[in-house]
Amino acid sequence: MMHAPDVIEVINALGSASVDVWVRGGWGIDALLGEQTRAHDDLDVIIRADDVKALIRVTRELGFAMMTPELPKSL
Repeated sequence: MMHAPDVIEVINALGSASVDVWVRGGWGIDALLGEQTRAHDDLDVIIRADDVKALIRVTRELGFAMMTPELPKSL
């Protein structure tokens, strides 16, 4: 389960690592609405391709794992 404090921690850690991040999916909608509307199992984000390694490093340091371990073969 992904809770609001977890989302904030991830976003802040990515910002500290100079990773521009855009939140999408359920948490993105909740952010626009200004309230959590349902339980969330994950956090969907968009980042620049150059920041993939930093994303993986930061999220691993926070104890999270990517649900889709394979990166896209083409962008």
